[in-house]
Order: sequence, then C-alpha cells, then structure tokens
Amino acid sequence: MHDIGWYLANARYADGGRGPVECDCYGLARLVRHHVFGLPLLPEYAGVDPRDKGEAAPRLREVAGSMQPCTPIEGAFVLAFTGDIGGHCGVVVNRDGRPGVLECDVNVNTRWTPLRKWRRLWTRLEYYT
Repeated sequence: MHDIGWYLANARYADGGRGPVECDCYGLARLVRHHVFGLPLLPEYAGVDPRDKGEAAPRLREVAGSMQPCTPIEGAFVLAFTGDIGGHCGVVVNRDGRPGVLECDVNVNTRWTPLRKWRRLWTRLEYYT
C-alpha cells in the first residue's frame, strides 16, 4: 500500500492508466480510495478513453451512482463538471488540516490542490462515498 506522498511523487498521467505509476484521473481516484482510505475498489473500466468525454462521462456517472452523495469528507470521490459533463474526478485528501483534491491529469500529472481553489476550476462538484 502507498500513502498520499508516494502518489504525489510517483504517479504520472497516462491515458487509461490504472496505476500505480501510470494513471488517469479515474485510475488514481480508484487506487487512492482503496489503498489509502481502505474503501472498496471501484470497477476498473479498462479501455475507456479519458479524453473521449462521451465515453468517459457515463462511466464516471455510473460509478457515482453506485455510491452515496456526501459532503467533501476525506476519501470522498469527487466528480467535476464542465457545464453538464462530469468528465474529471479526484479524491478529497486533507493535508496539514486543509481539505483538498488529489487528481491526475494531462500536463499536470498528480497534484493536490486546496478544495477552495479546485472548486473555482469547475462548473459543479459532486462528492460520493
């Protein structure tokens, strides 16, 4: 099992990556929720192209639909929307007592962003556990 620091130092973006080193947003969220927070491992959805939002967004909605809506608690799956499309995801992770989102994306690889800043990047956020 790895901790948050390991993912920040080692996980890098790769289309369709399911980790632990090569991840897309869903691959990272899936592993971190399971390995760091001890939550059930989400479905793999191998072969889903994360850049094809018409293909990826319905899979992300399917995953969210299998969980309960919640507030932004640590370990929560975060579904991020641009307009009506929920095409990106991450995990709520607290660092130094501050809530933030751990994500993996093209051109940024893996990063943690304070939640208040991450909220400004998206039309809407939904949280699930």
